[in-house]
Amino acid sequence: MEYAYDNESPGKQFIIYAKDLKKIKKESSKQTSKQYTCPFCGEYVGYVYSDKINPHFKHIRDSLIAKTCEKYVEGSGYNSYNYNRKLAGFPIYLRKFGQNFRLYMGLFPVPEDVIKREINSSQKIVLKNPNNAFLVQISLEDLIIDEFTYYSLNWLYEYYSLNYANIPNSLFSHKWVSETPGINHEGAIFFCSDTFSRKVALNGKITTDTDYYLVIPTKKDIISKEFLKIESSNELAVKAMDYEKWSVHKIKFTKITNESSEFARDLHVTLVENPSRLTPIWPPHIQQGNKHFHKNKCKAIYLLKSNNQIIDRKFVKIIENSEYPIDNVELISNGAIFTIEVTKDQIIIPQNDENVQFSPVISFNSSLEPTKYIPPIIQTQYGNKSIGDDKEVILCKNSKFSIKSNFKCNLCHIRDNHLRSLFRGMLSSPKITDIEEGDSFLTLHGLDIIQEIYFPIKNKRYNNSLNLEDKQIYQILLNKKGPYIPTPIVLKYILPKLKEYPKVKSYIQDSFRKGNIPKSAYDNIIMNFSGGTI
Repeated sequence: MEYAYDNESPGKQFIIYAKDLKKIKKESSKQTSKQYTCPFCGEYVGYVYSDKINPHFKHIRDSLIAKTCEKYVEGSGYNSYNYNRKLAGFPIYLRKFGQNFRLYMGLFPVPEDVIKREINSSQKIVLKNPNNAFLVQISLEDLIIDEFTYYSLNWLYEYYSLNYANIPNSLFSHKWVSETPGINHEGAIFFCSDTFSRKVALNGKITTDTDYYLVIPTKKDIISKEFLKIESSNELAVKAMDYEKWSVHKIKFTKITNESSEFARDLHVTLVENPSRLTPIWPPHIQQGNKHFHKNKCKAIYLLKSNNQIIDRKFVKIIENSEYPIDNVELISNGAIFTIEVTKDQIIIPQNDENVQFSPVISFNSSLEPTKYIPPIIQTQYGNKSIGDDKEVILCKNSKFSIKSNFKCNLCHIRDNHLRSLFRGMLSSPKITDIEEGDSFLTLHGLDIIQEIYFPIKNKRYNNSLNLEDKQIYQILLNKKGPYIPTPIVLKYILPKLKEYPKVKSYIQDSFRKGNIPKSAYDNIIMNFSGGTI
């Protein structure tokens, strides 16, 4: 990762970039350091840098949560940092010259000392086609030190290979790749740029109403595609293996249909809707097209997304009916924040070189009022009796449990802290007879718990650990040993109950960082702090 959160100052958290940290630190941080955390999953990361490795942040090992992070990479050291880059190979670019386009390969940056050493060793780097035939020898003298070098490609193939002729195990072979993808026979999508236009990555996302370059065989018909808007067409000045001609079309996807999505998938990209550049932050209101209906006069706060790649942390003060802020909202974005007085005047914002208007309007129209949430009405039956607000019910032999609701709900049957059965989207549940002491039933509407029924264990009421001191409970948990289980996510919902038990709370938090917890410790926490239910 290029950046992480720095938690050095207690109570403060800010983004720091690895390239900036390189100026301060000359070596990697210890794996036990808890100064930096991942902005995506919150797990601890270490700063990694050496003479052979570019500065970056990497997840610390032995965390099950980190392995679910989109930025997590297996392995360590140089191979870890370059895994994704080598998997993708060298990026492919387009550049326009006159009426034609040319194809380029972006060679990764190489330090000056490596280039000089390889030149002195008479290293030869040869680019070959899929049939292992010679295409061109890459001149080391032409490489730009510590920057991408755009190398012109005269032949178009689905992939290319590089041969390090004189020194097979050279530094070049470690910093570069031995095989790199070119352009698939179906074609490829490129971003639009004034200079070098890069190819969209494998399985990358493209959006509607956005300019792209489509590189495709000339014989393929795209004029009949109703979902494409073609702005210009030019020839691609390359030779193909079967001497087929290729063209470059400047296009826009105008809509998402089954046909357009399939067309994009054939090009190994995913077509999604272009997100709105204007995001309302405060206050909550009704949106209808370009009109934003507010109930009262207020200062409305909006986030305007930009094409800038730099992501910053911003703090927005929320003010409502007074001059004093009622809340402080943190945003991580690359956009600009602006505040407007809600009037009937139209606000104009730039979007894709066009002027887009939206109108913040004050309205008391009742039809625009949001519908208030009304929780479901639950009727619970156990045996021949109706259960009202009771949370604990004594188990009776041969009695049946069931619920009825005026809205579709989910019913969860829990035993030994695990889900035994789940009844989804039901107005009435079947009658359940398989009930044991210690079982629980949760009725959920969406993610809201509407009702919780517990069948306690007779003559074995658990003494709540709240009668014990924090240190005593913490010591009991420390003495619990394996077998270990992955830390259940339900423990997160117990943390708010532990304000007076900081040591117990830290024990649970540490188990999330480690990714596992002794099962006996987990059972002890559930029984003592959640009454045997989750």
